[in-house]
Amino acid sequence: MTKVLTNLVSRFGKKKVKIGVIAITSLLLILFAFTLYLAILNHMAFQNYTNVTM
Repeated sequence: MTKVLTNLVSRFGKKKVKIGVIAITSLLLILFAFTLYLAILNHMAFQNYTNVTM
C-alpha cells in the first residue's frame, strides 16, 4: 500500500501541472454545466409563469 502511495506521489510530482490543468478544466466544465442547468430551469419556470398569468 505504501509503495503504491509513493509511486502515486512521485507521479503526481511529475504531472502536477497536468493534473492542475485537468482539475481546473473539469471545474470550469462543471460550473458551465451547472449554470446551463440553472438557466434552463429559470427559463422553464419563467415560461410557466407567463403561461399562468396570460
